[in-house]
Amino acid sequence: MFADTLRATWRTLTGQKRYTFLSLAGLALGIAVFLTMALIVRYENSYDASVPNVSHLYVLNEVFRPTGHAPSESDDVSFVPFPFLKQDFPEIGAAIRMLQEPLVVRAGLTPSQEKVTLTDPAFFSVFKLPLLAGDSSTALDGPGKVVISTDMARKYFGTEQALGKRLRIDNGQTEAIVSGILAPQPPNQTMEFDLIEVIPTSWLSKYAFTNWGSMWGTLWVRIDDPRAISRVRAGLARYPYPHTGNWTKDLLQEIFGGGGLDLVSLPDLHFHAAAIGEGGNSRALVRILGLIGLAALATAIINYVNLATARSALRAREVAVRKVLGATRLRLVAQFMTEVYMMAAVLGTVFTDLALHWVNLWGCLDLCRFCAGM
Repeated sequence: MFADTLRATWRTLTGQKRYTFLSLAGLALGIAVFLTMALIVRYENSYDASVPNVSHLYVLNEVFRPTGHAPSESDDVSFVPFPFLKQDFPEIGAAIRMLQEPLVVRAGLTPSQEKVTLTDPAFFSVFKLPLLAGDSSTALDGPGKVVISTDMARKYFGTEQALGKRLRIDNGQTEAIVSGILAPQPPNQTMEFDLIEVIPTSWLSKYAFTNWGSMWGTLWVRIDDPRAISRVRAGLARYPYPHTGNWTKDLLQEIFGGGGLDLVSLPDLHFHAAAIGEGGNSRALVRILGLIGLAALATAIINYVNLATARSALRAREVAVRKVLGATRLRLVAQFMTEVYMMAAVLGTVFTDLALHWVNLWGCLDLCRFCAGM
């Protein structure tokens, strides 16, 4: 029955080439636009969803409300409050500093510049990223250790089996031993980690660690009890004033005004960063793309229905002849559904696959790798 249905469908489509092009090609194009937009919307809305305990992770932003100036916000912050966070807020399960710097990395004689994440030994207490090799409890428990991604392992050692090998990272330290290999990370993750090591002790005297005005990296906390968020947020609202660092309160008042620190959850960070001009994508733009996809699909369906209605008289004679020849109602329905769904869906999927490569090229979205991981 299925083969007969396909043959009948093929004869109908090839016998009416103009109708086939206008109806099925139009419907396929509408399906392709809808699928492409749906994938973009899903990609954007699922940012960081794969990070373990994502709902418990927060970044601290600095909020400025100086007198006579418009308020502003930054996700690059000073590290001055870091030593006091867990002391002042017992609800914070873990806290880390993080800065990502382009540094020269080499294994052997050939140097290359990579984005290196410098952080605290408690990194895996906040970002509980899975490791392919190594122990997360000891991977960053001191200097001279580095955790790398599988891409970095293949790049510098030609294999993912790089545990125990040595890398020289030009940050003032000696060679670091590879103590962990990160599992592959999805493309829609805000924080990308290729090489992770502990902040060198010599860096702790830099301005970012002692002065509020030096905004160099990010502060991350893990809060396991959602009921504590309101209390922590309220306590951070004017947090610079009890912990002035090397600044005076008058200088803090001039810069911060009525501002201080605020919590931004990791699931909200991608869209929040765009709202404060720090990267990411606009939530409104993503919603508009979703509406465009729905509008394209609705237009294509209406176009197909109109063309099918216009040809209903011709199809009525075809149906009558086929019934006389013994076609059942089920077979007729199967043929018509095959024409619409099978042909249009197959062609629409092909168009979508082609469109994804252009989207990746123009929009810097790794949708192909994202779809492969779905």
